[in-house]
Amino acid sequence: MNPFGDDMELTEDTIMALWKSLSPRDQALHSRRASGETLDSIGQSYGLSRERIRQLISRGEKSWVDQVDALRPGWRASVRQRFAVRPVVAESDFADILPDSVGIVRGTLLRAAGADRARTWAGPIDGIWSMDPSGLAAQLRDLIALAPFTDDDLDTAAANLEFPENTPLRAILTHSRSPLVRGPHDYWLRRNARARDASYLWLLSEGEPRRIEPIVMAVGGNRNAVAEAMRRDSRFRQLRPEGTWALTDWHVPGATEYTNAMDVVVDVLTERGPITRKNLIAEVVRRYPVSAARVVQCLIGVRVGIHRDGRFDLVERGASPYEESEPRRPRNIIIDEAGNIAGVLLTVDREVLRGSGVIVHPWLTWHLGLRRAPMTRRFSVPGGDGDVITVSRHTSGAQFSSMKSFVDDMGLAIGCQFAVLLRLDEETASVRHTCKPDTCTAS
Repeated sequence: MNPFGDDMELTEDTIMALWKSLSPRDQALHSRRASGETLDSIGQSYGLSRERIRQLISRGEKSWVDQVDALRPGWRASVRQRFAVRPVVAESDFADILPDSVGIVRGTLLRAAGADRARTWAGPIDGIWSMDPSGLAAQLRDLIALAPFTDDDLDTAAANLEFPENTPLRAILTHSRSPLVRGPHDYWLRRNARARDASYLWLLSEGEPRRIEPIVMAVGGNRNAVAEAMRRDSRFRQLRPEGTWALTDWHVPGATEYTNAMDVVVDVLTERGPITRKNLIAEVVRRYPVSAARVVQCLIGVRVGIHRDGRFDLVERGASPYEESEPRRPRNIIIDEAGNIAGVLLTVDREVLRGSGVIVHPWLTWHLGLRRAPMTRRFSVPGGDGDVITVSRHTSGAQFSSMKSFVDDMGLAIGCQFAVLLRLDEETASVRHTCKPDTCTAS
């Protein structure tokens, strides 16, 4: 017999009658459980086991579902139809189907229809339901693919992706496992691209090119690190001759499209080669604001070569590779008599501690046979758990790979001296602390 009469609609009165059909104690059990209290904690209050509390709560929930099934057999289809339209739905959007001022019965009925609270990296989200618990996570992935955002843009993007209006989006995105982080100016930035994303949004808000100094002042960080991050990101370009930074899709009258001297050298050789060294330097400097010395550095690039008559051209057009001539050896590089062991004395500075590559004199790379650019040579570190030191020659200079792990292991501080020893015959390397005990800044 239907205790609610012949009414086939679920009204607020009928849902309230379901709630009032429970004893005051059982109502308290449901309320405390819905608020997040554990079964153990509730059981201790009544001197009952957690299993007995679970049984009592389950009994009440089954009673609600059975009575709603008797009152309106098609209610599940109505719920599922709502999910067919939108895979993730706010609980409040079911108020017309399952009115519930108590706020506890509706959740039980949604679970009985096959739904569950949506889950993300922040755990289950109160008030947001889906037939697929990962549905909200999928929407979040689509949202993050559009990052970075200003705070207003975040709301617009979420609305376009049809997030339920009351989704606690900012709480989810500030969770420690979120791929996004809150940045300066209330920006929402990708965790692994903070400096680039913040620079992008700030430049976008400025609407015109800016030098690196105001960019760093606005977004924070290390000047060199921010500039390098922007240089590797296709959204930015550095304008010449001003040296300002702009977004790639901006049209800036009078600005060169070149981003480095090597590209200019290749373009000049492509258009004008074979060409004398003097004319090559003059044409590159005319097109791009660099020094003659920088152009000379580019001549060891792997695409640049020289003909027998001394004119430069592209290797791909038959010119012979042009190798770097021997520079003067600096005092901080020592070689044994056989020329097989090279020792380089270095000093710990902030860039070393940051993990940046360590600049070395190009005489070292010349001695190692790295006379074109880019070229590298790898030296394994015995007993170093697979550690490798890489020596690289680029047109802009020579460097070791990061020394940070070695410096950290030795406990060195800024100002400490250390030596890198390279055995050319064995392709091995070692790093040693060389400070005198009475002058060491780490002691």
